[in-house]
Amino acid sequence: MKSYDDFRDAMTEGVIRSSAIALSGNKSRQAGIRAERAYSQARSKLKRGDKNETLDDKLERIEGAIEDILVGLIAARYQLGHATALNVAGHLMTARNKKR
Repeated sequence: MKSYDDFRDAMTEGVIRSSAIALSGNKSRQAGIRAERAYSQARSKLKRGDKNETLDDKLERIEGAIEDILVGLIAARYQLGHATALNVAGHLMTARNKKR
């Protein structure tokens, strides 16, 4: 039979693990939102042009769109990292629970 301290430690460990998983999931979601926002900004910059726009203005607008795309790609990379951490934590928890 488990003592109170063993039970408390197990519960605390479970809460910490659950919190870590929730945090990774939230970070992944936030990074995905940042990526989507950056891609949307790039898209709107590309659509913003008009017929009377000079070549220099077009180039500046396209440069801004490319910069937004790069920001989106970096955010997507962070999203993948957080999602991987979430996946690994879930697999580790499952493996540990199977041992019990």
